[in-house]
Amino acid sequence: MLEAQAIQILQPALGRIGGNMEGKKIVAMAEVHCAQFAPDLFAGPIEAIANIQLSASLPSFLILESIETFRGLYASLLNKSIEWEDVYVSVTNEPGLGFELNEEVADANPYTSDAIFPPLAQVPLWAVSLADNPNNANEFGEWT
Repeated sequence: MLEAQAIQILQPALGRIGGNMEGKKIVAMAEVHCAQFAPDLFAGPIEAIANIQLSASLPSFLILESIETFRGLYASLLNKSIEWEDVYVSVTNEPGLGFELNEEVADANPYTSDAIFPPLAQVPLWAVSLADNPNNANEFGEWT
């Protein structure tokens, strides 16, 4: 599909494909065929950090998926918050991924479902938030 240029944007979930090294290999194959990289965010804040780190190193990076600005439970699951400057994510200069999992918060919020994947929302969450409070969105489309 890459050779036929039937794919222009690859969107792998790093948590499902084996992490940053496997992602880098996939992107290397895609770059040869002028395809771009836009990582999928499926597995939470650790995958989000991996997406940020890998994306910052790639010339074929297109766009980063996020869940608002990683506040709330996302922020509390990490030893520090993912930083934003305007509409851009800041890349940490700390070693490794630059963050650590707050295991106390993770232990206090276990995933208890028998389902492998959480269910998809029937209505987009932003639509529900907008219907509940249409005048409280910031410039990023996030509701405060």
